[in-house]
Amino acid sequence: MLPPVIRCKLADIQRLERLVVHVDEAMRLGPMGDEAHLRLALLMLDSAAELILHQVDHLVAAPGVRESAAGCWERPVRGLIEV
Repeated sequence: MLPPVIRCKLADIQRLERLVVHVDEAMRLGPMGDEAHLRLALLMLDSAAELILHQVDHLVAAPGVRESAAGCWERPVRGLIEV
């Protein structure tokens, strides 16, 4: 069994991977241009936003963890928003 610190890091990486996959799929579907693909792209972006909000809820609920986890999520999210 993995130590708790490594399990936490793996969970962070898995959440980030899910977020990237959602945004990547939305970017792939959007340029197709037809209504069905645009709707799917919006669903993927909505799902990505939900993942981000879910992470923020956890950070607010656990202020002691906030400082360590914020660095894991701030940089990737800022990079996605600026694109």
